[in-house]
Amino acid sequence: MKKLILSAAIMLAIAASSFAKTTDVNAKILNHFTTEFKGAENVKWVSFDEYTEAIFTWNAQDMRAFYNENGERMILSRKIPFEQLPVNALLTIEKKYAGCSATETIEFNSVEEGLCYYTRMQKNGKEIILKITSDGNDVSVYKKSKQS
Repeated sequence: MKKLILSAAIMLAIAASSFAKTTDVNAKILNHFTTEFKGAENVKWVSFDEYTEAIFTWNAQDMRAFYNENGERMILSRKIPFEQLPVNALLTIEKKYAGCSATETIEFNSVEEGLCYYTRMQKNGKEIILKITSDGNDVSVYKKSKQS
């Protein structure tokens, strides 16, 4: 079940939340969020079965935080420029995925898996999502999408 939640969070971090509902936030989550992200702007809350997501801007960065029902932050992600990926990853992508263009890149930090990156790549109407380790030494296909 945790892998399913993690997978859903990854996909949501690089796509719009279209199947969730806006919700009232429990006090534990709200307390942790407001303590950790003082000054957060444009905060939107979305509720899922086992977690709550905050979509917000903090220090001029688009971010998402996922909390469990105990108010503990489980996942934090933010959009980053493609060029901020580790150099090893950039070299691998340039060689292995020549001709593809990055359309979105996120830094993804979860309690379960630690820090990694995801980038959406497109070429000729086809799309893949690459998963990149924190050191950039491992670049693998996370998901292949159908023609867009």
